[in-house]
Amino acid sequence: MKTFKLIIALGILIVMSSINSTILASDSKEDVRVRTEENKVKVSLFNAERSKVVVKIYDEQRNVVKNIKLGNGLTPGIILDFDGSEKQYYRLVLVSGKNIVFNNKIKLGTH
Repeated sequence: MKTFKLIIALGILIVMSSINSTILASDSKEDVRVRTEENKVKVSLFNAERSKVVVKIYDEQRNVVKNIKLGNGLTPGIILDFDGSEKQYYRLVLVSGKNIVFNNKIKLGTH
């Protein structure tokens, strides 16, 4: 019976620690949302610290294609249209203050 109670106690401890780490992970200051539809990229975030937010787009040769300042609002966002652009992988980088909060490749373009 003691072994069973010990196993149950350890199980509860593991579950509680995983719940606690989930809460800490979701306590981020920025909540970044990036969605692509056809050749449009929708970017938005919750900017709790009201830091200056900048969106940078790089092509495959690491050239800056777009550098857009979104300001320091609470929920800045933008829709980027890639219709007519060269079909390739672009790197989307979202900077909030001095922190990179999103950095990923996205395949876009029409020709």
